[in-house]
Amino acid sequence: MLAAAMRRTVAWLTAILESILFLWRLTQALEPFLLLPVLANPVMRMGTACTSFSQGVVIGLTIFLPLYYELVHKFSASDSGLALIPIVVMSTPGSILAGRMMMFLDHYKRVPLVGLSCAIVALSLLAWNPSMHPITVAVVLSIVAFGIGTTYPVGTVSIQNAVSRYQVGAAMGAMNFFRGLTAAFIVAAMGAILLAGLGVAPERGGSTIVVAATANARGVDLAHVFRGVFAIAVLCLIISLISLIWMEERPLRGRSAQTPVA
Repeated sequence: MLAAAMRRTVAWLTAILESILFLWRLTQALEPFLLLPVLANPVMRMGTACTSFSQGVVIGLTIFLPLYYELVHKFSASDSGLALIPIVVMSTPGSILAGRMMMFLDHYKRVPLVGLSCAIVALSLLAWNPSMHPITVAVVLSIVAFGIGTTYPVGTVSIQNAVSRYQVGAAMGAMNFFRGLTAAFIVAAMGAILLAGLGVAPERGGSTIVVAATANARGVDLAHVFRGVFAIAVLCLIISLISLIWMEERPLRGRSAQTPVA
């Protein structure tokens, strides 16, 4: 136990030291990996936070929903995979709608604001009653995926519009980096909550199905265990919505703002 605590402490100290050295290197390099002026852009920060937390929720739910269907609704593995179709498919129509509306609306944030608000309400219902009928769960997940999908084009285009055209590549690379990093933290938090609800230490490992069966034999309500997972997803969507509200809504550049081809 003491050795494990020492390893965690050393890992944290190493991560902090490497982060400090990385930031110092960014200020000294002629062509840094992450451009600090890009990271200092407020639209870049808020747009990245918005899309990172919303996409992290989709990735986290995609990982834990099959287990939710198998343990709570007693689905088979193949049926659990098929039950993921709503959250996988419905984000595309939301993304298309938001992207098309950006061509016609001056206040283009209104579409993802409404979409994220609906997603938060729908996912809150699932967190409040995780044992609802699977068909109702599919409807709820469709609304969640549709609402989250509206944030993708608005966040991406807003960032591209806010930085210099010579910094678009660096901005997109930084955005994707922070998306992946945020998703990793969200998945880890969901997994920790799930394991804690099942009464399992993360370092012990073992089959989740066996652990769930043992927890069920002890009288643990498996639906209540997943309530924490959905609650974390709701919290992340709220952070995404706040970031979207704080993101500056700048007029989009048109063709006239581009450099003509020589």
